[in-house]
Amino acid sequence: LYDGGIFDNFPWQVLDRTFRPDLIVGSICTTGNTPPHEDNSLLDQAFLLAMQQTDYDLPAD
Repeated sequence: LYDGGIFDNFPWQVLDRTFRPDLIVGSICTTGNTPPHEDNSLLDQAFLLAMQQTDYDLPAD
């Protein structure tokens, strides 16, 4: 069981490379990244800087 967090929200590539599991089960529980806005707090801006685009596309095999 693994929760990716902010930096790599769904790290299936690392999981696959390291543990070679027979099955990976995951779910997308987000609406996506929100664009910066002048009303964002300093903490919101720090999160926006730290987050990267998440790759949810698992290979079929």
